[in-house]
Amino acid sequence: MIRQLRFILIFYRSFGLFTFLSSFWGWVYITQGAEAGSYQMLKAMPLFICFLLLLHLLVIWYQMTFYPGRILFCYNLGISRRRLFALTFLLDFLVFLTAAIVWETIGR
Repeated sequence: MIRQLRFILIFYRSFGLFTFLSSFWGWVYITQGAEAGSYQMLKAMPLFICFLLLLHLLVIWYQMTFYPGRILFCYNLGISRRRLFALTFLLDFLVFLTAAIVWETIGR
């Protein structure tokens, strides 16, 4: 279990900065003009989740095209592709959500 978690973190680290920065600027663009903590920000959440899904589909394509060895390595640890990408999506969403809450708490 710890070995699998470590691999997921290493796998996430290979594209985490790209997805985090893209998520951050996507959130800033989508919520542009909305007041902090307002209903408009909650209304923008489904659009933002769709943006994240499209971003992760791009990452999946990139990883499977240019780094297929990483995907094969996860089979040796007993992690399916679907589970690997679902866990990295959730990890990315949680990291971004935490950063967004801190950003909104501190203020823009």
